[in-house]
Amino acid sequence: MKKSEVAGLLAAASAYDHRRVAEAHVEAWHGLLADVAKDDAFEAMRRHFASSDRYLMPVHIIEGAAAIRQERAWTPPELTAAERTICAAAGIPAEEFVERRDDADWVAHLKSKWLGIEP
Repeated sequence: MKKSEVAGLLAAASAYDHRRVAEAHVEAWHGLLADVAKDDAFEAMRRHFASSDRYLMPVHIIEGAAAIRQERAWTPPELTAAERTICAAAGIPAEEFVERRDDADWVAHLKSKWLGIEP
């Protein structure tokens, strides 16, 4: 973020927590947030104030922005057509199936119970 963006972030935060924003604050925060994308920082701030009554600190922005980047990079696990059928029938999230797909007994149980396929 540019210093002007950090100043904007702190000004927006002050609307929530009535903080005093001075040039020294902008300088200090900029030293920690220079590599954080502006939009991610503002979203991290929004999420922080929506879910916490703690005073906003740079670490909340850094960790929040990292979580946002991770969410953006997430791709759903790939399933075969047969696995998608099992998940749909059993109401199991793809993530759970991927974690447990190597458990042959569990998969056989799902096939038997939900699809009527006996081992």
